Amino acid sequence: MPGSDKRLARYPQLWPHRLGSPHQPLTGEGLTFRPDPPLAQTPPRPRQRRLHRRTGYRRITSGNFRLLQWLFAQIRRIIAINELTAIRRHRPSSPQRPGHRHRITPRHFGQGRIAEEEGLERMDNPVSEATQIITSLAPGHRPVPIRTPLVRDECTWFLQAIALGIISFRECPPDCFRLRKWGEAGPDHFDTPTGAPRHLFSKPTGETAWLNREYIPHLAAYTLAIERHGYTKARSSFSLYRTYSRDLISKKQGGSYETDAEFYTSSGAVHLQIEAKASAEQTARLAGQIEKHVTLMNLPHTAAKEIEYVLDLSPSYLWIAGPGSIDPPRYVYAVTTDSHINATFAPLTALPEAPDMTTDAISAT
Repeated sequence: MPGSDKRLARYPQLWPHRLGSPHQPLTGEGLTFRPDPPLAQTPPRPRQRRLHRRTGYRRITSGNFRLLQWLFAQIRRIIAINELTAIRRHRPSSPQRPGHRHRITPRHFGQGRIAEEEGLERMDNPVSEATQIITSLAPGHRPVPIRTPLVRDECTWFLQAIALGIISFRECPPDCFRLRKWGEAGPDHFDTPTGAPRHLFSKPTGETAWLNREYIPHLAAYTLAIERHGYTKARSSFSLYRTYSRDLISKKQGGSYETDAEFYTSSGAVHLQIEAKASAEQTARLAGQIEKHVTLMNLPHTAAKEIEYVLDLSPSYLWIAGPGSIDPPRYVYAVTTDSHINATFAPLTALPEAPDMTTDAISAT
């Protein structure tokens, strides 16, 4: 007989091995009402049936209640784990320098045992933060389908561009050309170093916002050149519209084109040209063609027309920048213009430093 108290024999639902277990529902004998023998009387049959039903309901309700208690305990445990995970993954709102790590300060010490947070290094998550910022800049708060996934290096330096004030997003001013054309403003408006208006999103109509995906690696590469290699915003251009000064291989004089970023010497010559691509695949494809064919004349037509402007600008260096090849800069070339229709590209292992403006000025004199 279970238990030491034999009086429990009349109540099998109270036996110790039955208590607190939501996985053993009471059936059969456990739900049967048993009259107390000392009373030496049995309730009338209708009343006995009612008592039987009430007792059964009570037992079932008690079992369900214990099951709910167990479930709530599990839910509380899961919530506690999620909160701890959120603490460990939390990133402060202010952007930090690339590669910076934050250490959580330990709160409790005792008997040589350090609290679970002590020594935990929290890795930054620039992709998540950049995604949130990009989404928040969408005109009309439309959904932003990022078809080409963001990559860590471009997001890190995109955030740096914002943190350092190299780029500043704001609401479209009243004279914004997009506001006049489409009748809708947005918080994604920014100005180039020359004061020309640009927008992170195009076509501010429809159900979703259309991200100019190329701007993310474009801004990232531009910022890295300034912060790490000594180039200056004052001697640069960003998203500059030009016209061809002469006939080239396939381009005609007077035709318009846009360069992503240029950095100049003190004499105004293009020292570094940045050609930004929206995806790692586009970047690797163009760089692969350059390294395979070496000269502009030997490049396939589709690849040559992407960088044909080097014949017009004669940059000293060309950087093909895209997601995953920004930090470190992977596709950098020294450019030599052989003739008015040909140029040679020599791969470099690092991005060249900014020109010494003092030396440039002396040599120019």
